[in-house]
Amino acid sequence: RVGEAAAAAERAAAANPASADVARLQASIAERGGGAGSSASDASGAGAASAGAEAAPADPLAGAASLKEEGNSLFSAGRTKEACAAYSRALGMAAGGGGGGGDASRALTLALRNNLAGCELKADRPADALSHADEALLLSPGAAKPLYRRAQALLALGRV
Repeated sequence: RVGEAAAAAERAAAANPASADVARLQASIAERGGGAGSSASDASGAGAASAGAEAAPADPLAGAASLKEEGNSLFSAGRTKEACAAYSRALGMAAGGGGGGGDASRALTLALRNNLAGCELKADRPADALSHADEALLLSPGAAKPLYRRAQALLALGRV
């Protein structure tokens, strides 16, 4: 399983060669050589504070995007549990938006899965983080952030 995490980290490095986080992850994988461990999660995007969940908007994607921004603010403030809840609600809205899986819906769902993976890692729930990272990778197989989150989750689960 070390190879699996190392391969995920390598793909993340190829996608974002200047990332210090990916370099630290690769070093951590090399140091552990198969031991369990967890590395700190980075904040998933900076977001402006939002007014919160008001009346349901006519456009479910707009409502989901607003909840995502609320989650970003909560996450940045260290309120991980509340951020996870906001991201989960937003994911439900994005999935039920009836947008037919267009580019905007897909991009928002990808961002929400990435953010949920980060939340789950912060909350010490690596199995849930792995699930979200895998779902994000189904949407964008070579994306650096879900590859990085996946590698973090595998390390925390002791699968490397």
